[in-house]
Amino acid sequence: MALHKTYRRNLGNILGFTLVEVLLVLALLAVIASATLFFTGSYYQSKSFMSERDTLVSVLTVARMQAMNNKEGTVHGVAINPSGFVGYVVFAGNNYTSSDLSTQTKFSSLYLVSFDSSTPAEIIFSQLSGNSSFAGEIKFFDLGRLNASTSIIVNAEGAFY
Repeated sequence: MALHKTYRRNLGNILGFTLVEVLLVLALLAVIASATLFFTGSYYQSKSFMSERDTLVSVLTVARMQAMNNKEGTVHGVAINPSGFVGYVVFAGNNYTSSDLSTQTKFSSLYLVSFDSSTPAEIIFSQLSGNSSFAGEIKFFDLGRLNASTSIIVNAEGAFY
């Protein structure tokens, strides 16, 4: 019985957090979490937009490599958003509309972008040399964020950056 009284007496001396302190910490955590979510959403949008740019660079690389390797014995090209398809199509032949369906490889666009009016509908790469039919800037805009744009520079030799 004496042990029980001693235990109770020690419990009375334990200090804890007050309700105000607990609520203050929870409020601070809520502010930090909401700020993190706000910045994370913006970061995700910007990375998705840049990922779309990287996708187009990869598609251009595939078409150029196929042309340089003389696959199908003809030139290769990339069609940008052809015939209502949202994305890019690598094809063999002089243009997308006359290319054989079996030589087409489609890459869907995962993020909505719009292209500058000066961007060609198709970019053709020559056999063996990989020279490009287009030399200039492919500029596109983020439809989800105002004033966000990026570009890819393509030169006559088919190199891009």
